[in-house]
Amino acid sequence: MSEAVMHSAHDLLQASKSGSLATVIGSGSVFSYLGNQWVHEHPRVVPYIAALEAAR
Repeated sequence: MSEAVMHSAHDLLQASKSGSLATVIGSGSVFSYLGNQWVHEHPRVVPYIAALEAAR
């Protein structure tokens, strides 16, 4: 599961850099893209997710 999240996080990073974050996550959220369960198990990432979502 963590490897899949790492790949998803890399996709988000690339999308953020290119301005296409909305294209990658669609109408969903970064939380759901990474997996709500994984995010809740790793609360230290929440501020970074919030920053990504605020920038889109």
